[in-house]
Amino acid sequence: MFFPKNTNYWKFFQNMAGDIVEISTLFNKLVVEFKDFDKYSKKAEIIEKQVDWIAHEIITELNTSFITPFDREDLHLLALEVDNIVDWIEDVINMINLYNIWEKHWFLDDFSNIYNDLSITLSLLISETFKSKRNLIEINKYATTIKMLERQADDVYLKSIQKIFLKEKDPIELIKWKDILEKLETITDEYNSVSNSILNMVIKMW
Repeated sequence: MFFPKNTNYWKFFQNMAGDIVEISTLFNKLVVEFKDFDKYSKKAEIIEKQVDWIAHEIITELNTSFITPFDREDLHLLALEVDNIVDWIEDVINMINLYNIWEKHWFLDDFSNIYNDLSITLSLLISETFKSKRNLIEINKYATTIKMLERQADDVYLKSIQKIFLKEKDPIELIKWKDILEKLETITDEYNSVSNSILNMVIKMW
C-alpha cells in the first residue's frame, strides 16, 4: 500500500475506443437495415452505459493515482470527450426511433461511413498515443486523417441542409431532419476535438 499506484490508462482508453467502434458499427447497421429502431436504441444504451462506466473509472483513478502518463486535466478532458461521441451517436439512434422516421435520406449513409472511418482512425490514434515509445509521425498521420474526414462530414452536412430545405414540404419533418443533421455534424466535430486534445497532450510531454 505504500508503493505508488500506476494505473493502466491505455487499457481504459483503448476500451473506450472499442466502444466508439462498436456504436458506429451499430449505427451503420441501423442505416443499412433501417427498421427495428427500438432494438438499436436498446443496444446503443448498453454501449453508452459501458463507456460511461469506463469514463467514471478513469476519473476515479485520476483522483487516486500517484503516476499518470499525461497531465491529469488532459486525461480527464479526453475521457469526457470520448464519452461524448458515444453519447451523441446514441442520441441520433434514439432520435430516429422517437421521431418515427420511416424514409431514409442519402446523407445517413454518408455520415455512417464517415463515422466508421473516424472510429477506426481514432482507435489507432489512441493506441499509438499510449504506447511507451509513441511515434509522433504516426500520431500526426492519424490526426490529419481525422481532420480530413471531419471536413468531408462538413461538406455532407451543408449539402444535406440545402437539399432538405429545398425538397421537404412538411414543416414537422423538416424540423426532425434539421435536428438529426445538426447532431450528426456535431459528432464529427467531437471526433476532431478528441484528436486535437490528444495532439496537445502528446506535445506537452514530448
